[in-house]
Amino acid sequence: MFTRTTPGGVFRTTSPTEINTERNELATPMAPGLSASFGFLCPRVTKRIWNANWTMNLQNEDCEMSNRKMFPNSVIPIPASGVTARGLIASGSDARHRDEKMDVSFSLGVPPNLQKELQARVNKGETISAEELKTKYAADPAAAGALETWLKNEGFTITQVSPDRTTIYANASASQVEASLGVHMVRVTREGQTYTAASDVPSLPESIAGAVVHIGGLQPYRQARKHLRSRMR
Repeated sequence: MFTRTTPGGVFRTTSPTEINTERNELATPMAPGLSASFGFLCPRVTKRIWNANWTMNLQNEDCEMSNRKMFPNSVIPIPASGVTARGLIASGSDARHRDEKMDVSFSLGVPPNLQKELQARVNKGETISAEELKTKYAADPAAAGALETWLKNEGFTITQVSPDRTTIYANASASQVEASLGVHMVRVTREGQTYTAASDVPSLPESIAGAVVHIGGLQPYRQARKHLRSRMR
């Protein structure tokens, strides 16, 4: 049984193909709980549902991404085309825009035991030196190294790594980002400016994703808005 809450109520169906009857209904961004509703599906199938406006295409190849870690907090899902409730205008991207370079960042967490220790010291009022933050309370070097190697093999260029290895900055063409992170690129217009952006949730292979907590830069229009607000203050 598939269940989804829509503006008109709760939609239920016993067959994936029946979802096609509502393919033209969606005119607003995906509800936050949508991915969870389809959690038993592999990531690629979930994305096909959204990007095709509820046309499900169940192909064997779609489930090849099942051994990947998803990062739902890294993007705000948007439709493949149309106007959203947030005032965004989305449309398909062509080859010229897919060749554009995108700057992305990968945030890695500090191992839980060290994070707990650091928090305890801060709570006691201790002063933590910059050197300790850079060396002791840092992301695992092996995890950061594995991610860097994978990104390079995928065709990304590493542009910077923070001293504590908690952030890895890289860039690649939009088409490469799309292929490597399992997202779908669209053109998004906001307040007169148009950007190439990911419309759905990114993912990484579980083998190198364990320490990663967030992927940034996939929706540049959000960063542009933040920068504008900062200049206005």
